Amino acid sequence: MADITVRHVTVHYGDVVATHGVTLQVEEGEFLVVVGASGCGKTTMLRAIAGLEQPLTGEIQIGGELVFSEPRQIDVAPARRRVGMVFQSYALYPHMTVAQNVAFPLRTRRVGRARIGRAVRQALEIVELIGLEQRYPRELSGGQQQRVAIARALVRRPHVLLLDEPLSNVDPKLRAQLRTELKQLHRRIGSTTLYVTHDVAEAMALGDRVAAMFGGEIHQVGRPADLYRTPATVPVAALFGAHGGALLRGEVVPLPDGGLALHPEGSASPAVPLSPDASLFPGQRVVMDIRAENVAVLDAPAWEPAAGTRVEVAAAQPEGAASVLHLRLGDGRQELVARYAGPQPPRPGQGLTVRVLAGNVYDAGTQRLIARCRSAEPPPVRRGAPVSSAGGARS
Repeated sequence: MADITVRHVTVHYGDVVATHGVTLQVEEGEFLVVVGASGCGKTTMLRAIAGLEQPLTGEIQIGGELVFSEPRQIDVAPARRRVGMVFQSYALYPHMTVAQNVAFPLRTRRVGRARIGRAVRQALEIVELIGLEQRYPRELSGGQQQRVAIARALVRRPHVLLLDEPLSNVDPKLRAQLRTELKQLHRRIGSTTLYVTHDVAEAMALGDRVAAMFGGEIHQVGRPADLYRTPATVPVAALFGAHGGALLRGEVVPLPDGGLALHPEGSASPAVPLSPDASLFPGQRVVMDIRAENVAVLDAPAWEPAAGTRVEVAAAQPEGAASVLHLRLGDGRQELVARYAGPQPPRPGQGLTVRVLAGNVYDAGTQRLIARCRSAEPPPVRRGAPVSSAGGARS
C-alpha cells in the first residue's frame, strides 16, 4: 500500500484546460471517491496519476516516490509506477479466457510461467472467481467481468488501485450489488483506492472521503455526510441536492422585528426568515441551499407571513409512503422541494404554506458558504394536520 499526493497538477488538451492546479491527498489504505459531471477532469486526473497523461505543471507522488515533477523534469513510465487501473469499459480481451486476461500484464513483462500461475490464482481468490479460469468474457455476467478487470489490475500487486467509473455501464440493480462487493473487497485487501464517478449516491456509498470536482478544480474534500450537509460551494450544493433540494437566489432584506429574511427573485414578499449571522446583511445577494427534509408543509389555511411561506404545488411525485412536492414561489421562476407524508398528496395548483427549517447560505458572487441558518421556532401545525416527513433539520 501507499499514499498518493497530487500537487498543483494542470493538464491541457490543446486550448482546453482539463485540470487546473489540482491538489489532492489520498491516505494509505483509504478509499477516496472523486465525483463530478462528465468533462470535469476527474478521469484526466486519474490518467495523470497512472502516467497515461503528461501534466504541464505540478508534481505527483506515490508511496513517497516522486513519479512526476515538472520542475525537476521527472516522468516515471506507467509500468514502473506500481499502479493498477480499471477502466470504464473493463477492456477485457474477448478471445482470452479469464486466466489469460488476468495474466496478460505479467506475460507482457516476461514473468515466468510458474510465477504467473501463482499470481493469477491469488488475484482470482481475492475477487472470488476461482473455478471460472477457463471461461471467456462473453460467458460471464457484468459483475463477474468487472471482477476480472479488478483481478487483472491486482495481479501485479500495485501500490494503489485506480478505478474509472467501473459501474457506469451496469444496470441499476446490479450496480447496487457491485457497490457492496467493491467495499467488501477494499476491506479485504486494504489497498489505497482512488475511484471516480458522476453518481453522487455511489460516491456516498463507497467513499471513506469524497472529493467534489468541477471545471478541472476540486471544490471540497471531506466525509460523505459533510459534503451532503455542509457543501462548501454552490456547485457542490447543486450536485448533492440535485434529487432532493433546491437553490433559491435572492436578496437579504430586513424584517420589521429586526431580523433578516431571504427575498427570492420573482417573489412578492420576503419568504425565508434567516437566523442571525454576522456574515449576513441587508442588500446582500445570496443563494440558499434548501433540502426537502428541511421544508415542513403546514396546515395554515389563512396565510400570514409570520407562519411561513406561501407556495403553489407544481407537481406531486409519489415515492412509497410519501410524496415529493415541487412548490412554486411567486411568479414560478424558482421552486422549493418538500416531502409530504399525508395520505393524499395535494393537487397541482393547490396553495400551501411551508416553513423552511434550515439551509446553507452562499454569497452570490464568490459562490462560497457564508452562513448556516435554522428556523428560530417550530412550525405552527394544527392537531391532526399532515406535515412533511422532515425528520428534523439537517443542513
